[in-house]
Amino acid sequence: QWQHRISSFCVRNIDTGQIREHPQADLLFCAEDLWGDERFWGARFKPGWNPDLVFTHNYICHMLCVSRWALDHTQRPTTEVAAAQDYDLTLKVSEIARDICYVPRCLYHWRVHSGSIAINHDSKPYALEAGRRAIQAHFSRLSIAVNVVAGSMPLSYKVNYLSPPSSVAVIIPSLKHNEELVSCLERVSSLSGELCHEIIVISAQDEENPPEALFALATKDARIRLLSVKEPKPDKAMLANKAAHEARSEALVFLDPSCVPVDASWLDELVGPLARGEVGCVGPLVLAADGLVAAHGLLCQPDGGMVPVEIGRPPEQPGYMTMLAHCRDVVAVPSCCQAFLRSRFLESGGYRGEFGVLMGAELCLRVAAYLKSLVVSEPYGKVQLQSEFLVSETFAAANQRMLLLAAYPGIVQGDPYLDPHLRQGGGHFELRDAARDTLAL
Repeated sequence: QWQHRISSFCVRNIDTGQIREHPQADLLFCAEDLWGDERFWGARFKPGWNPDLVFTHNYICHMLCVSRWALDHTQRPTTEVAAAQDYDLTLKVSEIARDICYVPRCLYHWRVHSGSIAINHDSKPYALEAGRRAIQAHFSRLSIAVNVVAGSMPLSYKVNYLSPPSSVAVIIPSLKHNEELVSCLERVSSLSGELCHEIIVISAQDEENPPEALFALATKDARIRLLSVKEPKPDKAMLANKAAHEARSEALVFLDPSCVPVDASWLDELVGPLARGEVGCVGPLVLAADGLVAAHGLLCQPDGGMVPVEIGRPPEQPGYMTMLAHCRDVVAVPSCCQAFLRSRFLESGGYRGEFGVLMGAELCLRVAAYLKSLVVSEPYGKVQLQSEFLVSETFAAANQRMLLLAAYPGIVQGDPYLDPHLRQGGGHFELRDAARDTLAL
């Protein structure tokens, strides 16, 4: 009787308005929560359609709605993906979908029990392999060479890209020569492998008389070039753009001297997603000087500001919906470390100095709006701030926020990757104060 009662309202309040407003939607999904012990718990307010997060685990899950048109244009799941048929179908439909919609309401209540995979991840061990095969097949259909392996969390995955950009230039723009710059260059030189063909340090200082420590590093590592810009009032945007034109590599990584890479995998992990044509910019997980998270991407605010995501958390924690442990698409990544294909960066027009500390965020918004590209925050190629300061976007002045808002007025509606039930003003995924009164439970 209890099971019958639960199943009778497992799905309710279906919002057909979304279908009417988006008649070409071929894939729809909604928020969900869990039911167990005679109560509701564990609501999942999702970030909307987020391809890079989909590649890490099937967060779409319930309730999945697919159009007849999409079903007629996709192959049915095979026994190879048994126990992950919905995952396989989601990936297949995403490849051809004319529109994908997220309904930010809890229209599905997921009943859990001791044998449910929702709380007992070992109840279906074969599901992990089935999901891995579904993701691997997705990339095979797109002719992208990857190796999908188990992720750090239960029933999750990590995509290793096997055909990253052939060469990378690490560009370090600096307004002055100091100890931070020397330390940054030392770490980049020692932790960047064969993929790194160039390390360009560009500054407003006299290149003919660099500090002895910089000169010594440049002498030891043939990849290092010391450049300067002799302008009355140079800024970091000007320095970065000039270095991008000087570089000869396929990909560019802009690294602020306030940051240092954490380990030798940083560059491979950072540029890997650029193997997909739909990715325009990639940023790493940024750690603070104390080892806690400084940013896993940025949330845009209705006033034009940018807030670091999951700031202050230990990096080993999975975070909300385990997003801290996984790659995800975001509206912007901090300017202290950003990776682009050189051709896409030059096509975009590069950084614009008038946006100040928001110049990196503005470029991310421009890449997404005009190049129709994704911005990815990945947690594996970490960089760490050398000082106790936060990422620079935190200190955006009012005029910089207003300038960004004027250029991208859609910001006033809030972050497109944030469910409206969650707080717009915080870097953590927390319920809005009035959310409990508006939930459709």
